[in-house]
Amino acid sequence: MLLALLAGGMELQAQQGGTDSVRTSLPPAARSPHAEDPELLTDPDALIPERESDGQTGGTAGQAADGQDAAGADQSIEVFRAKRRREEQQKPDGIVLNKEFSVGGKATTAGWSFFAEYTSVRNRSRKRVFQFEFMELKHPKQVKMSNDPGFFSPGIEAPRAFVYGKQNNLYALHFGYGQRYVLGDKAKKSGVEVNVTWTAGPSLGLLKPYYLRAYRQINDQQVVIEEIRYTEENETRFLTPSSIYGAAGFSFGLGEIRPTAGAFGKVGLNFDWANYSEFIKSIEAGIGADVFFERAPIMVNERNKFQFVYLYLSLQLGKKW
Repeated sequence: MLLALLAGGMELQAQQGGTDSVRTSLPPAARSPHAEDPELLTDPDALIPERESDGQTGGTAGQAADGQDAAGADQSIEVFRAKRRREEQQKPDGIVLNKEFSVGGKATTAGWSFFAEYTSVRNRSRKRVFQFEFMELKHPKQVKMSNDPGFFSPGIEAPRAFVYGKQNNLYALHFGYGQRYVLGDKAKKSGVEVNVTWTAGPSLGLLKPYYLRAYRQINDQQVVIEEIRYTEENETRFLTPSSIYGAAGFSFGLGEIRPTAGAFGKVGLNFDWANYSEFIKSIEAGIGADVFFERAPIMVNERNKFQFVYLYLSLQLGKKW
């Protein structure tokens, strides 16, 4: 009996020692509150959650890969969003309108002009402007007068009004570059778009001799009318109103044009009230100036100057695409 009790005690001790060896042999990460369950102690693999060991052994590499993928995805999303923002800025009202072309006329306190304008849309609020303009500049003291008596014999042309004391017409070719900034966008099919615009660039002045039709006495009974321009030799005839019949045609003096160099600039407010976004129908008001490298000899008896400052009002029509 004593031997049987000793043998049973040894077996019990052996079983307890085996259980402790199993418990202590498990890695710390595999132990859980369920480790005291006798059924779980018999199956060490049950102590480790499904795929837990795989997540621990490859956790560092997996997290690094996931981090790189997430960073790449975030960067791609940011690039896509930036591209979409740029596209939206160039798509007012959902329509791509990157270019504009218009023509127009301008009335100024120093003359008149007509122009053509090409505009490149940079974004929703800024446009780049290229402009070509042909302009006439007048002296502030020039005044038209006429010697028309009101009756003439059949076949005789009525005299044209002329500018007394004028010796040259001054025209200018403007080659302009500028910017236009949108202050207020218009509605899709109605409203007014308000812009502030500036343009500047080189100017080529063209001095064209001003011709008059004047009387010339041939003898006591014969008088002829001929075209003359101002020179020191015929200054008396040119400046005597009673000897002037009227102004000559525009074609006189075209072959005697003399160039002069200069520059110009202008700034103004532009109002576009076209009913649809793809059309341009606008007016512009502002101030401009032309400056030449020499005094422009427009008048004979008045002080001529090399700069012209003027106010202007223009009307232009065109299309966007």
